[in-house]
Amino acid sequence: MLDAVISAHDLEHCDNRDATLSAMLEVVKPGGKSYLSFPTEKSVDFPKRGGGMNYYADKTHKDKPPEFNWVIGRLAAMDCSVEFAARRYRPILLFTIGVLLEPYSRLKNRSQICAWEYLGSKQSFMRRKRMSEKICLVTSPRSPSVFRRRMVMHSVIAVLFLLFASPCLAEAQAKSYQFGECLGHETICDDEFNEVIILSVDDGGAISTDIQFNHPHIVEISAGKMTLDGNGFNSAHSIINNLGYEFTFEITGDAQNVVAEAVIIHLGEEHLASIKLVSITQ
Repeated sequence: MLDAVISAHDLEHCDNRDATLSAMLEVVKPGGKSYLSFPTEKSVDFPKRGGGMNYYADKTHKDKPPEFNWVIGRLAAMDCSVEFAARRYRPILLFTIGVLLEPYSRLKNRSQICAWEYLGSKQSFMRRKRMSEKICLVTSPRSPSVFRRRMVMHSVIAVLFLLFASPCLAEAQAKSYQFGECLGHETICDDEFNEVIILSVDDGGAISTDIQFNHPHIVEISAGKMTLDGNGFNSAHSIINNLGYEFTFEITGDAQNVVAEAVIIHLGEEHLASIKLVSITQ
């Protein structure tokens, strides 16, 4: 019998999760502890950001993420007491740093430091075996004191990163926008958009745009083709949905003041909608 079992991001790779979980818990002696962590159920909707954040970006993942309630039920069935459980583990300091870096992460389409904590990418459980019972679900595979020391160390590193990186982040001159008032086709205007438009200008003054889609029906987004017209700009993105239809999203705005104003959506030659953009840049 073992004093502790640590399972960090392996349950989602197993063909028979029930048998694997049972085998792990059965070998823990009374009074022992177990730590389990695996992707949150929400990770199926996470952006890919260079690969790894979305559950399905890892081809070795099986089916869908383990269900939180299923794990709780299995633990209860094996006489486990839960010391800690979190559907989406978000330690407050690291989560706050992740919030601050989220615009930069979207701009670069890469997960930055603390992006996992911002999204709450994992479910965590700590379990203890009572003298005649088992314990389940903890967030740290180490002792609480070691875990706290590691958290402090990571927090200090993250704060130092923010202090030294903030001037560089400011130079990116990135602005973020969400969709606002929509005029046009009901199918589009009645949809609940949660997309983000990123407008940036490099050191040479060149403007570029990016669209961060979280819509399940969007399968491909092209880079924007920028056209300048006097003080205005037009950046056209090709968007392909799961039915194979190709839409054009034209982002228009003021090039002189680097401000995005609207998105115009076309399907071929047909104009579908015009959507005003609302700035969300802090």
